[in-house]
Amino acid sequence: MGRFLLLLIVATSIGGTLIASNTQSNRARTAEARVETEEQVLARIAAETGFNIMGGLVTRHFAERAPVADVQVDEGRFGSYNAVVTESGRGPLSISIEGRYANTSHRILAENFPLTQLAAPLFVAGDSIKIELYGDDIEIRGNDHRQPGAVGHENYLVSGSGSPTSGMSLGDSTLLASVLDQLTDDQLERISGLADAADVSVERFDNLLESLYAEALAVGTVYLEGRTYSSETIGAPGDPAIIVHYGDVVLSGSTRGYGLLVVHGRLLMRNTSRWEGVVMVIDESETDGEIQLLQVELKDDAVIVGSLVLFGSKGFDGGHFDVDIYRPCIEGKGCYGGMKRAYHKHQYDDAYNVQYIDVLEGPGVDVYWRAFQEEYAGRTLTLELFNTTNGSGTIHLASPAGSAVISNCSSYTTTIIPDELTTLRPTFVDLSQLRATSPKPVQKDPVDRDGAYTVRIYDGSELVYAVSAYEHVKNPRPGAGCGTAPGEPDEDPEARHGNFNLVLADNSALYYSGEAIGQLGFALASIRKEWRIGGAVLSSSPIEYDH
Repeated sequence: MGRFLLLLIVATSIGGTLIASNTQSNRARTAEARVETEEQVLARIAAETGFNIMGGLVTRHFAERAPVADVQVDEGRFGSYNAVVTESGRGPLSISIEGRYANTSHRILAENFPLTQLAAPLFVAGDSIKIELYGDDIEIRGNDHRQPGAVGHENYLVSGSGSPTSGMSLGDSTLLASVLDQLTDDQLERISGLADAADVSVERFDNLLESLYAEALAVGTVYLEGRTYSSETIGAPGDPAIIVHYGDVVLSGSTRGYGLLVVHGRLLMRNTSRWEGVVMVIDESETDGEIQLLQVELKDDAVIVGSLVLFGSKGFDGGHFDVDIYRPCIEGKGCYGGMKRAYHKHQYDDAYNVQYIDVLEGPGVDVYWRAFQEEYAGRTLTLELFNTTNGSGTIHLASPAGSAVISNCSSYTTTIIPDELTTLRPTFVDLSQLRATSPKPVQKDPVDRDGAYTVRIYDGSELVYAVSAYEHVKNPRPGAGCGTAPGEPDEDPEARHGNFNLVLADNSALYYSGEAIGQLGFALASIRKEWRIGGAVLSSSPIEYDH
């Protein structure tokens, strides 16, 4: 009995030891699996980090496309990644990222596809165009050319085997018939995506061009006058400029421009001047009588590589917006709720041919801002967007500390120092989305401004400056609301918009380049590129994805 009990105790002890051993073994395997899983997650994070960094770099700086290897980050926390960037002719840009952590790795393969929305060297969206070609060496070619300003692309003109596009995209069939009637067969061969055949397409693209124009006004540098650029450099291949001129522009000498140039007036390019990107010439004139053609001329060896856009913007037909400025008051006539209207401009957009308010330097309003700026110099104030449901477009704010482009439809509050502010510009893209009212209801409603979109500035809790914008009508109505489809203005059916005279002479040329246009993708949503990963289409600026 004693021996049996002893054997039983020994057997139980051995069994318990085996169970404990198996439990510890299972725990060890579970721990190993957990470590392996965690390492896989960290390797994936390393790969995603590498993709975000390298993908953002190569889409912004086109010259930096040489293979990049073993770019290390903190091994202890995020592992490391190896990035290889390649480019195949005019095909997509490819990027391979291998993220590593301990003994595991994770790979991301992606391709960046070129822009397709502005795939032509010449766009015409207007009512009429007169085309004059002088010389046997004139070319309007839709073959996808390299961007000549980029490193190693000096021979862009002889590498014309890229995918053909339309030589010219036209707004409607009437323009097509007009072009075919004006040009000879020999001339039509020079407006082509292929060297031996004419390729003139018919497309509708007003919405794209309106969006592009609105974005240029929102984020670009706006000049209220024209200018002559003589042998100057504007922007860079990896750092495109966005410039808007209200006046005639001349590019002469060896001027090189990169980015987006918007011209409200005549354009003349001569000598060896070259623009890489998009040149948009806008005609907002309206006439029901004799048509005045807006002159666009390239001569000598002037070249546009990218796209020339001739756009007859209809602007805010059938209506206009007014602008008010309000300042504090104590009492007296016109003083409502402690604020008095210091400035009112009827038909502000028509008077100055703009679709925005340059609060700091705009005509009519600049003198009020300068006085305010001197009064509150160095002080930190609060800026608020008010009645944003009756907004439209965007507002651009900038100072030495940074810049931001905010939707006019979004609630937004920030701090500013008036004398450090360099840009404060609301841009409106659809009149129907603004509050439709008249000056008196806005003036007499200091609390709500009768729903008018308003930029308010406070010193603590005290309102010290306000700028309001609203559609001026006799019978008030609510705005259509942000994000709604554009309204249908009551415009004169006989009115003409966008009438151009395009002249190409000597050795001038227009060459399509998806690369030159695509450089604008990170700055303008209307021109964007796409990363494709495993069939998914992801925005490249900023790069945000779940892989």
